[in-house]
Amino acid sequence: MNKEIPYFIENYLFPLLTVDEISNFYLASNSIYNKIETIAKVKISEKLEFREKMNGFEFEIFCLEKLTEKGWNVSKTKNGADQGVDLIAKKGKRNVAIQCKKYARPVGNKAVQEVKSGLEFYSLSEGVVISNGDFTKSAKQLASANNIRLLHYLEIEKI
Repeated sequence: MNKEIPYFIENYLFPLLTVDEISNFYLASNSIYNKIETIAKVKISEKLEFREKMNGFEFEIFCLEKLTEKGWNVSKTKNGADQGVDLIAKKGKRNVAIQCKKYARPVGNKAVQEVKSGLEFYSLSEGVVISNGDFTKSAKQLASANNIRLLHYLEIEKI
């Protein structure tokens, strides 16, 4: 069984139950575990779909999940104190600083500058900006000059 399920049950479900309900839970535990696992799998698959209406934070989580799905070990930096990096992705010897931008217009220089400063702050070797759209000509030039890659979220596997 999935190791997260017992943790979920003990820390989130049991506090809501009476002693009698907990006793009854153990009688039906296999059935309950299977139901929780089924619901969790459905929720995980739902989260991996891009939605135009998602906000910037949701887009970061979407990118994190896609990278994790591709075998990356990904951590999210603290909101507001990220030093220009939303995600740090590690795989093998590669350490990548990632800035996620969900914009209605092309992404400009600022995102590239943020990743550049984040690379230095976190001592990382590669920088990437992931967006749902295109990048300005100026952003492309700056990224090229600083060896930072610009990717559409559909190209995540190219990291």
